[in-house]
Amino acid sequence: MALRDRRSNTTYDFNGSCSSQSASMAKVTIVLMALRKARQDGGTLSIENRALATKAIENSNNDAADALWAYAGGPDAYAKLAKDLGMANTKRDPSKDFWSWTWTPLDQRLLLEKIVSGSPPSTTTTAAGSGADGRRPG
Repeated sequence: MALRDRRSNTTYDFNGSCSSQSASMAKVTIVLMALRKARQDGGTLSIENRALATKAIENSNNDAADALWAYAGGPDAYAKLAKDLGMANTKRDPSKDFWSWTWTPLDQRLLLEKIVSGSPPSTTTTAAGSGADGRRPG
């Protein structure tokens, strides 16, 4: 577990370097990958990809995540985004042939802080700070 008190900017972690695998957290990064790809292509997510992003996040839908994974560039794009976000402990599980990633609570906290602040790299504040449907995460 890793936390940040936003009022005092104090951080706390309990076993913050303990590795685990979380498909739900991977889906958040996969959606960010898709947003990044759309921005790099000079646009926004298509209606179809917006619907997939919504399903991936709101319903933890693996098929939607698979489609966005393929669209956004797969493992190389994921590794680059994790590196650009400073998520040093987010890496591919070499025993898996799909988007199974190893995380630490510290990386998860960092990812969520970047989303809330609107600062994932290569996306606009609107794209990074909003959900797939344009709403600010709650």
